[in-house]
Amino acid sequence: MPKPPPALFLRSAFILTACAVLFIFMSLRSGSPRTAYATITGVITHIGPAFGTLPDRNPGKNRYIQLNGRLPVLEIFVGKDRGDFSPAFERIDALRTGDTITAYFDQKLDNSDPSVNRHVTFIDKGRDMYFEKGNAARPFLIGSAIFCGLAVAGLYILKALGRIR
Repeated sequence: MPKPPPALFLRSAFILTACAVLFIFMSLRSGSPRTAYATITGVITHIGPAFGTLPDRNPGKNRYIQLNGRLPVLEIFVGKDRGDFSPAFERIDALRTGDTITAYFDQKLDNSDPSVNRHVTFIDKGRDMYFEKGNAARPFLIGSAIFCGLAVAGLYILKALGRIR
């Protein structure tokens, strides 16, 4: 005889709780300090809105920085239009070829193209900051975790009222 499916309450509560925990973890991770990131330091050999044959995914809103004439090229999003996930701080256009910079990036994120690093979070030149990635996803993640928590509370209320099993 086939096993009956688990109750709606248990399945839903488990999934929503797992999602809430994931959203909280991602939210905390998005506010990591510089020390949590891998770094690369080098001399800028190319900086501009385009690089070789790389496609311009956001026309005019990206800057490409090559360090020491090697790959990967750093792709920095600098868009500030309404609806863009704007950087928190940005002075990329003040950098010049020959400047020595340190880029902080998240190496744990998937990088489908090894010739481009799209996960740069900070860029410093000496003690001066030139770029800090925006954190627009954090309010969304926190809101999603709260929604999941409220949904779990709603499930408990429905179970207590006998509306679901």
